[in-house]
Amino acid sequence: MELRPPFSPVWVGRAEALRKALNASGQSVGESWTTGNAIRDAVIWNGSTPTILTGLGGAGGSLAYGINTSGQVAGESWTTNNGIRDAVVWNGTTPTILTGLGGAGGSSATDINDAGQSVGWSYVTGNAIQDAVIWNERRRPS
Repeated sequence: MELRPPFSPVWVGRAEALRKALNASGQSVGESWTTGNAIRDAVIWNGSTPTILTGLGGAGGSLAYGINTSGQVAGESWTTNNGIRDAVVWNGTTPTILTGLGGAGGSSATDINDAGQSVGWSYVTGNAIQDAVIWNERRRPS
């Protein structure tokens, strides 16, 4: 199998994998698609060992974009109740939803620093625009 960066070897039942960020400990994060590209799952790799990060249960799956030195992962996951993606931070494999700015279009966390602050975007009330967001360590927009 030929690998082209940033693609990674895949495992049984998976069609493709993509790594998006790396921390100083060698952990990396990204996403993997199920066979047939039916759903994407956020993944953390410890060396060459992948672990799927639990999403919020929506049909769109979940994506991981950033990882800090402590192994906290920033990304997004689709919800089951309204099919909207929410910004999340994973501590281990459990997601915590980051409070957005009130728009029904959702939000996404695109990176996280070593202080636990995440950055990304959220639709504002009325869904006309996306606005840049910094989430503090309490998971509230600053």
